[in-house]
Amino acid sequence: MHELNINPSAYFGLVEFFIIRPYLSVSVALLTICISGMAAFRPQRRLIFLSALLSTPFCLYEIVFIPEYWSPFQEDKFIGAADFLFSFSTGGIAWMLAAIGIKPELALSWKPLLFCRRYAGGAVLGVLFSLFLRLMGLKIMTAVLVSIVIGLLVLAWRFRRLRHFALTGGLGFAVFYFLLLKWMFSVSSGFPMQWNTAGLSGLDLWGVPVEEILWAAGFGAIWPRFMTYVFDARLKEGQ
Repeated sequence: MHELNINPSAYFGLVEFFIIRPYLSVSVALLTICISGMAAFRPQRRLIFLSALLSTPFCLYEIVFIPEYWSPFQEDKFIGAADFLFSFSTGGIAWMLAAIGIKPELALSWKPLLFCRRYAGGAVLGVLFSLFLRLMGLKIMTAVLVSIVIGLLVLAWRFRRLRHFALTGGLGFAVFYFLLLKWMFSVSSGFPMQWNTAGLSGLDLWGVPVEEILWAAGFGAIWPRFMTYVFDARLKEGQ
């Protein structure tokens, strides 16, 4: 029988990486889960990838959160690799969780002009509205959460198909993200210190800032709904 030999230096090196680079560690973990999801859910692979890809540009919005909301340790002063990985992965995972129970595929309507108008228009309006709320005096995360709620109401009015994605995505991603952060907080005790307490309400759920949970619920609800709107998605006949 062969013994399993574990290199202690490699193990402690991995632990040290999680402690020193917790944000990058979370992003890498999310990317691993996203890629695993694409491999496991073959019928949804294309939509998972598209959802992840279209979510990536929103990493640029991270600039607005630093340092008011948090100051993640990374070698790049503002936007770094962790931001790109985080935005890509969360976009894919949110779709996976929202689409649970959907059989093989959704029918997409690929119309370039419609796609560009809906994606660019929705993204720009959402970002500008949240920035407007910030200028009006709201904290940045509060402004984002209000924008998400307004966006969900608009989508419910403009695009009624697949409205249950908001429920499955919101609940699923909130639970998933909470468990991930809870695990990271237990591994890296310094990770919670990267949030700016002045930008938080002070409320938490078992040590996780309530703002993070609300963001996860909001993002998980609106992003899959936004993707169904952008692609004019519908259930195929017979499903």
